[in-house]
Amino acid sequence: MPIMSPTMAEVALPKRLDAIKFVDNETVISGSLDMDLFKRFQDAVEDVNGPVDYKLAFQRDADDHMFIDGECSTKATMVCQRCLDAVVLDVRGEFQIGLAFSDEKSKHLPKQYEPAIMDHNGNIDPWELVEDELILALPMFAYHAEGECEIKQPKADTEQVEVAEVKDNPFAVLQQLKSK
Repeated sequence: MPIMSPTMAEVALPKRLDAIKFVDNETVISGSLDMDLFKRFQDAVEDVNGPVDYKLAFQRDADDHMFIDGECSTKATMVCQRCLDAVVLDVRGEFQIGLAFSDEKSKHLPKQYEPAIMDHNGNIDPWELVEDELILALPMFAYHAEGECEIKQPKADTEQVEVAEVKDNPFAVLQQLKSK
């Protein structure tokens, strides 16, 4: 693994990295990843239109909590819920992930951090973090921008329909029984 300086480095993102070491060195890494590596994200969309760009800054806050300040982005094709045609969306996630060694310790992180659990050696899977954030950044319902899609509805039949008059009152039978 190449040694990275505290300045921004563009390197291949390792599958596992020593988060404590990266935080201690205040390392910032960025780059692009092949979308084929993100199967869960691919399953959530119709198609992916490019690589995933990412930037991860490993830091400590004033209270000595370790966290990752990050962002990720890509383009994805989803189905427009208005017209049911394909719509290409910019998917962008910005996040602050607090690092902890257990679920119990993650409960003590400040509320602004999403918790991530490190293994007993302080390692994390940054690919999983990036993929999780991309999935969270997807819209619940995809739409074209206002005025860009045409709602396709069947044309209404303009033929006049004759409405028959109601002849009998369904309660008339009850009225007859009551009067007897």
